[in-house]
Amino acid sequence: DTTLDMALEAVGAERGLLVLLRPAGETEIAAARNLNNEALESPSFAYSRTVIEEVRRTHLPLSTSDAQEDPRLAGSKSVRFQRRRSIACTPMSSQGKTVGFLYVDHLFLPGGFGTSDLRLLEAIGSMAAAAIERAMLFREVGHRERLSALGTAMASLAHELTNGLSVISYLAQAIHQGAGQSHTGEEWPDLMGM
Repeated sequence: DTTLDMALEAVGAERGLLVLLRPAGETEIAAARNLNNEALESPSFAYSRTVIEEVRRTHLPLSTSDAQEDPRLAGSKSVRFQRRRSIACTPMSSQGKTVGFLYVDHLFLPGGFGTSDLRLLEAIGSMAAAAIERAMLFREVGHRERLSALGTAMASLAHELTNGLSVISYLAQAIHQGAGQSHTGEEWPDLMGM
């Protein structure tokens, strides 16, 4: 939310959206906010998927001063239906890898975003991407550590089971060999290593 609030304030956007790319390629809305720093809930936050898909396809930021008249968005039902005027979207990339998108818009204000606004969004998006990448690495390291601890526990359990089965096998052999002999029970602690 902090990233989105910073972007909204920096460019004076009416609303904004932070979209993350998941490993399988699907998108997920991580945050949707307005200029008053209030969270917007779906479906009240309608946005142009066409714009995000265009930025995803080209890996380039997109800004339009009048989405209704922009030929790049002429086929977009969402742009026409939502009547957005100004839209800006930039990929959030770190080390050449896109992790998501930063999307802002104005409903009624045409020409709401200039070149400097788009550069600010790119800078904020790059910082956010680096932070997201670090968080994902920390999560992966934590997952590896949990897997390593689980592996150690399983190895210990396997060792204990192997030792237990060895004792049972030894006792079974002793019983089988001693069948027909009388036992007092005093030899059992010796068989179990006690």
